[in-house]
Amino acid sequence: MPTATIDAIIPDQTNDPILNVNGVCKKLTITDGVLVLDNGFDLTTYGDVAIGTGTSVGILTVANNGSEITCGGSWTRGTNGIFVHGSSTVNFNSGVGSATIDNRSSSFNNVVFDSSATTFYLTFSSASTINVEGNFEILSGNVTPNTNNYTLNIGGNFNNQDIFTPSGGGIGAGTVVFNAAADQTITNGNFHHLTISGSNTKYTTGACAIVGNTTVNSTLRANAGSSARASVASKCWK
Repeated sequence: MPTATIDAIIPDQTNDPILNVNGVCKKLTITDGVLVLDNGFDLTTYGDVAIGTGTSVGILTVANNGSEITCGGSWTRGTNGIFVHGSSTVNFNSGVGSATIDNRSSSFNNVVFDSSATTFYLTFSSASTINVEGNFEILSGNVTPNTNNYTLNIGGNFNNQDIFTPSGGGIGAGTVVFNAAADQTITNGNFHHLTISGSNTKYTTGACAIVGNTTVNSTLRANAGSSARASVASKCWK
């Protein structure tokens, strides 16, 4: 059984491992095997998570929405790797200065960033898109997309308690899309382009800044005390 100081490597095998206890390891590498997190148990890595190496089909499956994965390093998915989120939460808490998050075409459910010492770089390898079907939370740290003309789809609430850097450093533009068929709350939003899609009402709380265009296809409303600021060059579309 791995520990916080021992790496876990999951190759292809006849009987795929199923975690029916809380699991912990240093780095997790699923080369061409399958790892299942079951029955609401949690998985904590103190280093990187790699799902599929090269073109191999490595698979990480969460079978219960009560589970949480905590990743203490970078998160990468190989070309043919698969992550099945199972309506779980992935926490990123790397303390090494920078970490890369690249989930390719696999979706996250809830994601939480929580390390004031770290810049988390969102890499958009699959059609320049990352899908977060649940909540997107920055409790501490700097979350920065590093792919130009990216699209970040969010199906839950957006809660920014530290830094979200939507553009800069060679990244000229990107769009955050709120697309749930339900109400969504946007707390301290800071966006390049913003698209309000789906249905029901999207509420802003705190200060919200948009550098580029705002496209509203459903309803956008500011809660009491909230402010929304657009640049001079910004355009609004309905």
